[in-house]
Amino acid sequence: MSEKYIPVRHDLPCPVCGSVKWCMIHRDGDKVICPKTKSREKYGEENYLHRVRGKQAEVLADMVSRVPVVQRANDVEWSKRQLLYLAKTRMDLLEKFASDMGVHKDAFVAYRTACCMYKGQSLLYTAMQDGENHAIGIQTRDLEGGKRMIKGSKQGIFTPSGVIPKKLYVCEGLADALALHSAGLYAIARVSAKTCYEQTAKFVRANPHIEDIVIVADNDESKAGLQGATRLGFVLMSQANVVVVTPEHFNDAREMWNAQEKIEFKTVITF
Repeated sequence: MSEKYIPVRHDLPCPVCGSVKWCMIHRDGDKVICPKTKSREKYGEENYLHRVRGKQAEVLADMVSRVPVVQRANDVEWSKRQLLYLAKTRMDLLEKFASDMGVHKDAFVAYRTACCMYKGQSLLYTAMQDGENHAIGIQTRDLEGGKRMIKGSKQGIFTPSGVIPKKLYVCEGLADALALHSAGLYAIARVSAKTCYEQTAKFVRANPHIEDIVIVADNDESKAGLQGATRLGFVLMSQANVVVVTPEHFNDAREMWNAQEKIEFKTVITF
């Protein structure tokens, strides 16, 4: 994708679906790439190309022209890279990951996760964000569960599409978020237990309607999950009602979901 496409943002939402992330607008105002709203033209497996004509294209081009070419260059770069991966996504590989991980395929779509081949290996690609809808890196995952960040990435949070409810779940790692989404819960995920405190706080501040936050801690022997969740609870306690929970009898939320296809937590700390 050329530099003539720029990602949507709060002051330049997608003219097709109204989203402020993931969609891309051509600087000429005549084309929009949108993953949410279908059109006759596909852009890769998961995206659609929409043609804009006439006065609407002129108005859109004028709006886009007000956005500097170098505007959050790092954000633009990561957004473009993720969109390229999405365009190359193979649904057969994505279904394989969904089966192996025991989660719904729709969960990958919600987190805008791509699935491509790289050097003969199937990999998931998911963009990380800074809490304010800006992409700051991409994490990959292989079929064995091995994870790494693409060079130059910064640690961030994974956020799904959709309406953000009043009750927010915060978990550790994308796999748990996929499981929670499969269970019908809205969850954001930190890369690991003791990271992304500020990014999570930014996300909550950007959505002041959130009333309750459930922080899901892993039941790991080192207690790192509980320690990280507790610290996050102190960070968020002034912004909403916060509780820290654990998946009783299981190591994490995905393990619980795989075992019984329902989510039941034990409350550990109430702030």
